[in-house]
Formats: sequence, structure tokens, C-alpha cells
Amino acid sequence: FMSPPSYMQYQNKELIQYVHRELRTAGRPFFSLPYPGRLRSQAYDGMRGEELTNHGGRGEAMMKPTDVVIFDISGASLIHYCVEQEMVFILIVSQEDIDQFTTAQSNWGSVLREAGLVFRADERGMLAAKLAEIMSNGYELPVAVKEYHRQTFVDIPCEAA
Repeated sequence: FMSPPSYMQYQNKELIQYVHRELRTAGRPFFSLPYPGRLRSQAYDGMRGEELTNHGGRGEAMMKPTDVVIFDISGASLIHYCVEQEMVFILIVSQEDIDQFTTAQSNWGSVLREAGLVFRADERGMLAAKLAEIMSNGYELPVAVKEYHRQTFVDIPCEAA
């Protein structure tokens, strides 16, 4: 049910290990909401922080406006939910992921990267530093991200038939 590039991201333990290392370096408590049932990935075991349990509800229901959501899969639909709710999120990718991006993904990724919300798994200390910045001074989702999202994914112009 996944495209090959999405499956590669899903299987990339380097991203999981990077996020875990950076979260530990940041020195703040962190939480994880695993997929339910058979979709739960064992690759995160021992690196989840405090595990949240979602008994049949939607993940969005457990998210708070002050949360910082970290994604290790670029195609996560919750990214768009975060933008629409003006929740801060960060995307972690590998160079191999970037090499597989479509033009549209590259454009979106560039906007997020310029906003300081995308990091590669080989950028040691960068995620921890960004988390410190976000947590210290009332950080808000950058206007450029909200604007690009609105123009690209919401206010889609209809072409004349």
C-alpha cells in the first residue's frame, strides 16, 4: 500500500536512531504515539520516550497546540493537519529520501527546509538545537510554511475545461 520511496522511509532505522539521539540531547521529556495493532513498528522499541496509548481514537485528538510533532516520513498526512492547526512540526529525512522526492515534494521540502523545519539524519545536533529554540521563546509556525500550504494544498485553482 506504499510507494517504494515511502516504504524506504518507513524502513529507515537511521532516521529513528537520529531522532532518538537528538531528543536525548535536547534533555526534555518526549512522547510517542505508535500505530495501533499490527501497524505498530518494533523499530521504535526502546526509543519511544513515554508511550501514549490511543484506544481507538484518532491521533489528532491526542495532540495539543503546544506540542512539537516530529515526522520521519515525508508523506505523513498529519503534517497537513499540523499546518492547518498551526502546530509546530519537524521533518527528518535522509539524503536517499531527498533523492527520491518528486518535484512537488522537493518544492514543499525546500519551503520547510528554508523555514528550519527539515533536517537530514546526518546533521548532528541540529534537531536538538532547533527544539531548544522552539521550546524557549514562543516559536510559531513560519508564515512562509502556512502560505505555501494554503496556496498549494488548499486554495487550488480550478483549470477551465
